[in-house]
Order: sequence, then structure tokens, then C-alpha cells
Amino acid sequence: MNEGKPTSSEGNFEVTFPKSLSYVIVGLVLLSGIYSLGRQMVEVRQIPTDASYVSAKNQLLDLNYKPGTDALAIFPSWSLRPLQSLGDLDPIGSDALPALPPLPFERLFVLEEPDGEEPMSRILKTYGPAEKTWHFGNVKLHLWTLSTPSEPGTFMARLDAAAVTIKSRNETVECVWREEAHRCDGEPSWQHVKRQWMRTSRNSNRMIWAHPPANKATLRISFEDETPTSHLILMAGHTRQAIRQKAAPVNVRIFFDGELLGSLKLGRQFPMALRSLELPKDAAANGTLTFEIESKNANKNNFGFDAYWANRPLEASL
Repeated sequence: MNEGKPTSSEGNFEVTFPKSLSYVIVGLVLLSGIYSLGRQMVEVRQIPTDASYVSAKNQLLDLNYKPGTDALAIFPSWSLRPLQSLGDLDPIGSDALPALPPLPFERLFVLEEPDGEEPMSRILKTYGPAEKTWHFGNVKLHLWTLSTPSEPGTFMARLDAAAVTIKSRNETVECVWREEAHRCDGEPSWQHVKRQWMRTSRNSNRMIWAHPPANKATLRISFEDETPTSHLILMAGHTRQAIRQKAAPVNVRIFFDGELLGSLKLGRQFPMALRSLELPKDAAANGTLTFEIESKNANKNNFGFDAYWANRPLEASL
């Protein structure tokens, strides 16, 4: 009998452990538990409080924040916590924001949570240091005043003023704006053009729903009286569900003042594609920008896009 020494029996064999080793094992278990508890306490302290979001919202309202004229982004992009307080301020999808040239808004606000450091470092490369930063607990609200665009917002914002048609071999159908969408009479119920949150990246983006028509027809979306800058920035792609269902590639042709700017084939890419198209130096100072969208197979082809004018091209990919 080995008094005072822990033993373990396996079949006909007996293994004896030194008493000091058992103390080491117990100590390691205790240290592991203390470390795990410490990490949980740190993580709890890192979670912003509701009061921080309410204070950030009050600051935005004090600054006369206007959705559509101003933009509000949230980092990290996957965080849903701020939406309980800030959702009615219509924040933009921010997955692609670090890769894009400056947006066409009068002011950009970014709400940064404790896990938002990495995308914020890329935002600083594009926009430079924030004009002002407010601290609400462990939440930061940053402000940049941007150069005033001729018309704030992306093309999605002025979708209601667009001219939308579906052109087939036999006819051209005009899609009239009503009930917050361009409705195409005589076409399937999914054949409309409207603003919609779409899962074209990990955490969704509000885009122009532009499902390609059936029978190889062409969806045409035109924006008149546009004053371009040097580059057109395009964001376009299928939803994750459409990719899983193996939707056919979509052909997108873009014209300005009747001249072809670019022809793109976008197929089953996730997250969505980001492209910049340079305008010719002799391009018209004012004209109509047209997007033509078609596919060989319209089945389950949930596709969306958005675009805006910029003074420089893309410098990075998503």
C-alpha cells in the first residue's frame, strides 16, 4: 500500500504518481480556471452599454445628421448591437467601405466599437484623421466633413427618378415607379427594380435589386442629367442564396452619353465585385448614365448593384 501517493489501476498494472505531481496538476487546473474567468470579465467590460449608443445617437441628432445627405457606418460591420438605438438613422452597409474611394456624402460618421480597429485603420488611409472624435464609454464616434457632391448619395438614392425599361425582341415595357419600386406590368412579380438590403457580402448591403429579365431580355436603368467625375465606382453581385443555387452569370454594360464605358460579366462571386471605370478625357460634361443588365438564364438570379461618381479609382479589393 502506497500511503499518501495517488495511484491508478489499469488491468493488472498499478501506476503510482508522486504526490508533488498531483499538486502541480491541481495548480494548473486552478490557473486555467482563473485565466478563463479573467478573459470573460475582460470581454464583459468590452461590450458597450446601451447608454453609449444612446449618447452617440444624441450627438448625431445634435449635429443635425441627415440620412441620405450624411452617411453613418458601423465597425465592426457584423455588429448588430448599435442598431437597437441607431437603426432608424439608416446606417449604410460597411463591408466594402474600407476598399472604396471617398463616398459622395457631405459628412461621414463612423461608430467604432472595441473590435473595429482593423477596418478603422483602412478608413484612416482613405479619409485621413477624423475631424472630430467623441468617446462614449468604449464606443467612439468619428466625423469627416467631405467635399460637397453635386448630388449626395449613390445612384440607389435617386432610383425613383430613373427611367427603367425591359427590352425584348418584340417589345419594350416601361416600368413605372409606384409603391417604392419600378413595377413592370405584365412581367413576373419578382421583375421589379427597387432599393433592397441584399446579402451580397457577409453582412449585407442596401442595393438596387436588378434581377435579369427572362427570355434573354435586357433590363435598362437610366439616370439622366448626370455630371460625371473621373471615375465611376461599381458594386455589383449575386446574393449568397443565388450563388448557392448556381445562378447564371450576369452581363452588365454601362454607357455614358451613348458611349460604352465598360462591359462586365459578373458570375457567382462572393462577396460582390468592386470595379472602377475611368471616363474618357473627352467625355461629355453632362449626360445620361445607363446600366444594361441581362443573363442567359434568369432562374433564381437574384442580382443587385449600386454605383457612384468618384475622383479616383479603387485602390484595393474587398
